[in-house]
This record gives sequence, C-alpha cells and structure tokens, in this order.
Amino acid sequence: MRILKNENDLASQRIFNIGNPSQDYSIREMAETLLQATRDNPDFAALAENVQLVDKSSGDHYGQGYQDVQSRVPSINEARTHLGWEPKVTLARVWL
Repeated sequence: MRILKNENDLASQRIFNIGNPSQDYSIREMAETLLQATRDNPDFAALAENVQLVDKSSGDHYGQGYQDVQSRVPSINEARTHLGWEPKVTLARVWL
C-alpha cells in the first residue's frame, strides 16, 4: 500500500523486491501452494480440477547450455530503507 500511495514520492523512480529472504521455495513448491489455494477457494475450485503440474528441465525448456541458479534470495534493502517494510507472513499464510 505504501508503494501505491507513494506519499512524498517515496516510491517514485525506485524498484522494490518484495519477498522474504528467509524463505526459499522452488517453482514447483510455489505452484503447488497456489494450486492448493485455488482448489480450496469455492470461487475458483472448478478451474483447478484439470490442472496438471509438469516437471521439465531447464535444458528441455530453454535449450542445452542454459544456466540458472538453483536459489534466489530477494534483496529487500530498498523496501526496508524507503518503505520501512519487513516481511511478516509466510507464503502459505498468504495463500492458504
């Protein structure tokens, strides 16, 4: 909300990473969490009925030679400094 309100232009011309550096989730774990949240929501449960999560290697998806890091940790220094923001909830609590 502080970004949206942008009081005193505190968010102007800045890029903020919003995440929790103390939590590390794979793409698969995030997809499973979001899919479960969708299944548990009566307004969207029908949409999740036919969803299948498919594992695919980065080489198969992007081509041979593609390199990526196995873990990403967001730097939230800008959010801390300019917004006074700190993560307070887990991914599961946000969605479930």
